[in-house]
Amino acid sequence: MQLKKKPVDESPMAEVECWEEKEISLSGLNCSLQKSQVVQVCLIAKKIDLESAKEFQKVIFRVETLLIESREIARSFAPLINYFQVRLLFYCASESKKSCL
Repeated sequence: MQLKKKPVDESPMAEVECWEEKEISLSGLNCSLQKSQVVQVCLIAKKIDLESAKEFQKVIFRVETLLIESREIARSFAPLINYFQVRLLFYCASESKKSCL
């Protein structure tokens, strides 16, 4: 499952990309859960007091919670992306100077 996905390596950018992918997956899932057909089925199931309706509501709540968490983490990483990119450029520039010497 996409939610259990781990970064491909231990670099900071891999961590950022992993959280961004989680946010995208959860956002798509959340949009699907908000469709009118799904909402109508949930309302009907709730009216006839199906036990599965309660469990499904818990799942929807969990998806929404995970989406908020992943969105906040991905956004908190956003300022770091520029920092890592600049550091990488300086590192590559300094390495190319060393190979020229």
